[in-house]
Amino acid sequence: MNKLLPLDGKTIVLHADAGPSRGLGHVMRSIALGEALLTAGARCMLASQPLPQSIAGYAKRCGLELMDPGADLACDCLIVDSYDIDAAGRAELFRHAQRRVVIDDMRNNGPYAADLLINPNPGATEYA
Repeated sequence: MNKLLPLDGKTIVLHADAGPSRGLGHVMRSIALGEALLTAGARCMLASQPLPQSIAGYAKRCGLELMDPGADLACDCLIVDSYDIDAAGRAELFRHAQRRVVIDDMRNNGPYAADLLINPNPGATEYA
């Protein structure tokens, strides 16, 4: 087990976009991140719009718990990967979380009001 991250017993919710107009990229990125967090000892939950059965099954096989995005998101850390949730929406979601993370690969959905902001693009620079 990875002892570099003190995540044993921590609950992390990954909130990701999915749908016909969005595709599944945010969800797949969240599943991959969730797998790594599970390895570090966290309990991970994926909050998303209804997913195709094959993707929902894959997420469950990876060890993630699925939840409705409108459910109580009380958690140690909430990670939001969404183009559709603006700053006001994130503020509402974040009130349930002790730590707040935003993944924004387009740099156009601020202000962020997060503890950590991630731009996963190669060559990404600091946000102004």
